[in-house]
Amino acid sequence: MTLVLPRFRFQWREWLRSPLVIALLLSLVLHLFLFFCAWLAPQMANWKWLPSWAKPLVAAVSPPKKPEAQVRIEPPDIEIPLQFIEVDPNQSVADAPKDARFTSTANTLAGNPSPAKTPVPRIDGRREDTLKTYDTVRPSKQNQPVVPQDTQEQEAKAEVKPQEKGGPKPGELALARPVPDAKVDREQEMRDAEKAQVAAPKKRKSVAEARAERGLLVGEQMKEDGGVPRVSVDSTFNVRSTQFGAYSSRLTAAVQGRWYHLLDEQKYALQRTGKVVVTFKLHPDGNVSDIRTTVSTVGDIYSLICELAIEQPQSYGIWPRELIQEIGRDPIPVTFTFNYFYN
Repeated sequence: MTLVLPRFRFQWREWLRSPLVIALLLSLVLHLFLFFCAWLAPQMANWKWLPSWAKPLVAAVSPPKKPEAQVRIEPPDIEIPLQFIEVDPNQSVADAPKDARFTSTANTLAGNPSPAKTPVPRIDGRREDTLKTYDTVRPSKQNQPVVPQDTQEQEAKAEVKPQEKGGPKPGELALARPVPDAKVDREQEMRDAEKAQVAAPKKRKSVAEARAERGLLVGEQMKEDGGVPRVSVDSTFNVRSTQFGAYSSRLTAAVQGRWYHLLDEQKYALQRTGKVVVTFKLHPDGNVSDIRTTVSTVGDIYSLICELAIEQPQSYGIWPRELIQEIGRDPIPVTFTFNYFYN
């Protein structure tokens, strides 16, 4: 028995006559053409030989370009110390210490005259409520530049000469007459000018007096037990120079100057001793807000003077760009300690 299978002929000519097959083929060709155009459009957009009328068409079918990611160099992740301490510029070093506890206007390394093996330097002061590595006294009003005696005599002789007889009477007009050239001794004039510029001889200061005049912020040397291996003539901490340290130095000097001015107006003569702790917020525009006293042992009047010393300067200056890069744009809390004590 033989199995006979029917023969099937591929009737493609008949299929091409079908509207459904024709529509399918046209759709396939159209999609392939669009896919090819989408792939070729980005390459053709950069071709300079394209005619001007073709560039808008190519740009219309081209996918939008993704914005290029801007490479931003992030600053090193270094913690900026926000506790300010005044340093002696003579003790500054070029490289900043890695483990600095304080910030200031210059870099310093921890050191003390007597070496030891502790993490903090030894400071032989007597104050436990201050943050100073050396004494700084307030300049007295007597320390003013001396005016040369010759200059004072010349100023005393500069008086209005009485009018000569025969001159015009009060209320009358006088004709202007040419004055003959006065003979001036140029050498004597130069000698007088040199004498006026020569200052009075200065008294030679002792080492203790010279050290007491160091620094801008008035205060007594602190007391700190310890000792580091590094030997230094004066005791110093590990301090990092930052823009915040420079700004804090100007801020503290302005508050201190205003504080002393208010005390002088009140004729303060150590009627009360103690301390006042004031907190406030410092804004990027240099203004302050939320001023309040947290600790006071001297009474309301002298506490108010401390608050006014911070509030009365209208602005401490806009933060520079470098400072904003260090600490950001958010307001920072600041704490000031005012000490009323005997010297």
